[in-house]
Amino acid sequence: MKINHIFIVITTFFFMVSCNTAGPEAEQEQQASTDTSGLVTLSREQLRYAGLEYGSIKKQRLSNDVSARGELILPVNAIVDLVSLYPGMIKTVKARHGEKVRKDQVLAIIYSPEFVEAQQQYLMVKNQLVMLEQDYERQKDLNLEKIASDKYFQKVRSDYNVAEAELSGLALMLEMAGVDIDRLDEGYINPELQVVTPISGILEYIDVNPGKYIMPEERLMQVVNNEGLLLELSVFEKDIMLVRPGQRVTFTLSNLGNIIYEAEVVSVGSTVRQDTRIVKVFASLKESTTGMLPGMFVASEIHTGEDYVDALPEEAVLRTGNNEYVVFYTLPEWQGPDGTSFALVNVNPGNVEDGFTAISLLQDIPAEAMIVTRGGYYLKTELAKQQE
Repeated sequence: MKINHIFIVITTFFFMVSCNTAGPEAEQEQQASTDTSGLVTLSREQLRYAGLEYGSIKKQRLSNDVSARGELILPVNAIVDLVSLYPGMIKTVKARHGEKVRKDQVLAIIYSPEFVEAQQQYLMVKNQLVMLEQDYERQKDLNLEKIASDKYFQKVRSDYNVAEAELSGLALMLEMAGVDIDRLDEGYINPELQVVTPISGILEYIDVNPGKYIMPEERLMQVVNNEGLLLELSVFEKDIMLVRPGQRVTFTLSNLGNIIYEAEVVSVGSTVRQDTRIVKVFASLKESTTGMLPGMFVASEIHTGEDYVDALPEEAVLRTGNNEYVVFYTLPEWQGPDGTSFALVNVNPGNVEDGFTAISLLQDIPAEAMIVTRGGYYLKTELAKQQE
């Protein structure tokens, strides 16, 4: 009985020792995820003051940007100077300076005796051509039968060909002046020479008034279509190898600096200007040009090598005193009624664009980590205080 009693006591002792040994390890394992030693801890009051915001790593389209300055320009086919093919006197002006005009709109009417004479000459040559054609066919048959000489037949053929060419030239000139040749063939002579715009746009320039006598090829008006605006950008020689047609361009106007517009590179210059070492790059606008005018200065970013990468808001990535980059994060279990604890992780930053920075983590963090995207500088300051 005495031996059994001793055995029970010894067994109980080892059982208690075993329980005491296993208990702290299990408790330590249970509390490992909530251990906040070595972290930055902010009280509830500090959290309200810091104004922290949280987020996570997301895929963003970032690139290696090339900065360039330039201006808005018009392509050559967006500016039209209106002239008259015949001299004459301005009879009527049908538009005002600065007015929006549409394609094929009549802007002025000219009284031109020369224009009327050109139509009369066309009809005369056309009638002569009918007679010359008949004579040509008759002489051709006679020449084949050796009744008419070759020399005379060649003269008749030459007269016919000259008249035919003259008629074609007159018809072309009259069509360019807006004459309906089909109606003219019916005998209708247009007494008025019309000034018609071939494009829609704004009537930018007028140098005529009723009663003014104008000469051929004298500029009467100018129509500008601002919807065809281009960006003319100056890119430094060292960056030009990165620029290609099709790349995205974002830009701001000097008078509307807060609004970001988009364009696309359409061509890259092939020469370097010796005085400035720059190359001209042209981009077409992707959106409405309302409010934009030729000559406005722009500041742009040409987005080269774009790709979707892991990124965080630029404010989330902080630089430390030893030239390392870090981000702060917290976990749900580190947030308590008295405050919240934060850890930091080193990152390698990449391209910065549109408020985002490409990053790669140098250490893994839990999937449920809440990354500090705003207010990290407050945590950085608190960490420095703890390390002093």
